[in-house]
Amino acid sequence: MRICGLVILFFVMSFYTFAQNNETQGETKIQWMDLETAIEKQKQNPKIILVDMYTDWCGWCKKLEKETFNHPEIAAYINRNFHPVKFNAETTDTITYYGKTYINKRSGKRATHQLAYVISNSKKISFPSIVFIDENGKSNPIPGYLNVKNIEPILVYFAERINKSCDYDFYHKAFKTLYRPEDTVSMDTSGNVNWLSLEEALMKQTQDGKKLMFLFYSDTYQ
Repeated sequence: MRICGLVILFFVMSFYTFAQNNETQGETKIQWMDLETAIEKQKQNPKIILVDMYTDWCGWCKKLEKETFNHPEIAAYINRNFHPVKFNAETTDTITYYGKTYINKRSGKRATHQLAYVISNSKKISFPSIVFIDENGKSNPIPGYLNVKNIEPILVYFAERINKSCDYDFYHKAFKTLYRPEDTVSMDTSGNVNWLSLEEALMKQTQDGKKLMFLFYSDTYQ
């Protein structure tokens, strides 16, 4: 695990160095391509394929595109380290994927393409989903909306192949400890509660937004 930690330290530092170098380059757009093109490019340049799997009716898919993928640092990192693909999970196109052909067998509203189930490794799909596909065709789906803060460690995890040597839970904990110490919860195991007055608690709540827990008691009741 020590080696794993050193790998995390090195590659996450590389992410932030790259991001800083792109801060003054203006707006960056992801250079999206179709899946078949990405597979051909992967043969020449074995980077991970990143698939943004979406539907036209999915509001969270639009939010992912607008707020996360349009972030200049995220877009620049994806362009450099992945073959990025936009894939409408309800397309009626016939798609060749690693030598096999897939179609949309159903017709009508919200008909899901065969390939969406294949790369999701599931019979039930969430939208949006981001799928990472290596050069052997192994896919790793990440379902749900991700903001900039949440997608950063995931991008590094797959782009730098940390997933080959480190469990994600261990990696993510190390990532937060190194680069997001404010998100790391320090657990007090002493068994003693640090009780506050109502005024102190309200003041702290304006700073950290935590919920208040009240203990009601009476000096006459033991």
